[in-house]
Amino acid sequence: QMEYRLGTYAIAEGSQAPLTPSPMPIRREQLLGLTSGDLPTLIATADRWIAESGLSEAGVIERARCLETQLKSSGKFAYSLEGQSRDAQLDPIEDFVKNTPQGHCEYFASTLAVMLRHRGVPARVVNGYRLGPWIPEGGYWVVTENEAHSWVEFWDDAAEAWRVAD
Repeated sequence: QMEYRLGTYAIAEGSQAPLTPSPMPIRREQLLGLTSGDLPTLIATADRWIAESGLSEAGVIERARCLETQLKSSGKFAYSLEGQSRDAQLDPIEDFVKNTPQGHCEYFASTLAVMLRHRGVPARVVNGYRLGPWIPEGGYWVVTENEAHSWVEFWDDAAEAWRVAD
């Protein structure tokens, strides 16, 4: 067993802070471009979900929540910590959307971030930890590998702030 202290700016007064600033400047263009190849199924799926929702010209938050909800609630995708066989000829998130819609949080977060970027919403994947149980006697949170998580932050121009999609 190993003991260590975790320091983070993401927790303020015992709660998750709404924004964790990046120590390096990030240009808007870095958060919009598709980063690897052509992802036709992922792009078509994002476009279809937005078209079906009637939100094609809606605000950033509405588009982000629409795509997030579809990934969570469409019934097509399933969260799984078991390794999945992936088509080596496809980008892993294209395969996730097209062939094998089971995976862990990194697949969901990567898919949502790329869908948002394609729809003109600056987005980035964040990796970190959810808080485990609070131990009041010691005044600390327990954080183990079980709390490891990936989520998406997207830029809301109207509020000039990062928002979280999980």
